[in-house]
Amino acid sequence: MHYVTSEPVQATLPPHKTIIVLIDPISTSCRIAQEISKRGHHVLALWTSKYAGDSSDKRDKRSPAKYGCGGLRYKLELEEGRDWNWEDDAEGGVEGVLTIVNGVAATFGLKIVGCIAGSGWSRANTLADALAEKLGLPPRLAAAPEKNRDVRNKNTQQELLKESGLRCIRQVCGSELDGTVTEFLEAETYPVVVKPASKSDGKGASIKLCRTKKEAVD
Repeated sequence: MHYVTSEPVQATLPPHKTIIVLIDPISTSCRIAQEISKRGHHVLALWTSKYAGDSSDKRDKRSPAKYGCGGLRYKLELEEGRDWNWEDDAEGGVEGVLTIVNGVAATFGLKIVGCIAGSGWSRANTLADALAEKLGLPPRLAAAPEKNRDVRNKNTQQELLKESGLRCIRQVCGSELDGTVTEFLEAETYPVVVKPASKSDGKGASIKLCRTKKEAVD
């Protein structure tokens, strides 16, 4: 098990007796972990086999400093294969992981109030949903039960935020340069970001910062 801190880092509120489980908190979700910590909650990081291990590459990917969160300290980090195991198709499902997560909360006298998948990897999302259900927490799919609303899709994520009355970005989504997309590009203040809506859509594509309409169209 990795380092433990007695207080959440940079807490702006009195530390809560609560903890949130993040599975594979990489990239943007590491920033989310930092925001959770700032609000006084503890964070338990569960690393799946994709990021667990002692290689320099995997240690680098787990490091908050890589994502500009050098001050972040997790309450605990647990790695698959070393601290916990889970076979998503095995009988009993997530019971073993659930026991470990509940044990951590009990050891520190904390209440689990959230379970979030931090990466777009389907296995991390499946584990997060299964754990959330067992913990009596809303799974990520609760916000979008329709089969055609994939919450890993960035466009869908923003739509759900808007429907919930939360701040979200202005956006347009399309597979070709139709009238709606053209109107958006003509009306927006630049720069704008062009990116794949989902990880699967992004094979061979990259995120592009566009300072003019021509750059966005190209």
